[in-house]
Amino acid sequence: MYHMEPYCGLHTLLPETGLGQGPSVIIGLAEQAQVPQGCKFFHDNLFTTLSLMDEMTKRGYGSFGTMRQNRLFDVPFTPLNAFMKLPRGTSEILCDGEKLLVRWKDNNIVTVATNMDEKYTETSVKRWNRHRRAFDIVQQPKCISRYNEHVGGVDLHDLQVSRYHISIRDVNGGTIDLLTFSRIVSQSLLQRSNRPIFSLSNG
Repeated sequence: MYHMEPYCGLHTLLPETGLGQGPSVIIGLAEQAQVPQGCKFFHDNLFTTLSLMDEMTKRGYGSFGTMRQNRLFDVPFTPLNAFMKLPRGTSEILCDGEKLLVRWKDNNIVTVATNMDEKYTETSVKRWNRHRRAFDIVQQPKCISRYNEHVGGVDLHDLQVSRYHISIRDVNGGTIDLLTFSRIVSQSLLQRSNRPIFSLSNG
């Protein structure tokens, strides 16, 4: 863990990038951790946008992530319904400047974007065929294989978060600012430890 910023809705402390919340999280991490140029970021589809790719390229970072379909509205991929009818292992590739966009048909459609691959390559993977009850060998974009190799930290983090799911966002039923919330938590912890609570002021 290099840096952590608790999610506080509109009050979350993020840099003003104009790129939206997801990309701003990535840029904020790079700035807070003082990540040097040449480092590579792997992120899931919550954060990935084409504008993020452009910004990361300007800053000298490698950027690699899966993408949500609703962020590809102006990308000339084959319509989803038509692409789903194609054989498993089918790929579609688009290049835009230094960005490589790849769509791949597996059980579902997977789309990735990266500024780290100069050319498109493929590898062979095994996929279970439930109709034949045997494995099929299908072609997989090498960039998707690369993403799967490096995204383990994201998956592990998501797993840990799911184990500590917060079901009650505000037990008081109202909205409070971050400073008030921090004070309430601090006071509760101090009261549990039976230690006196001190109040400091400038006066």
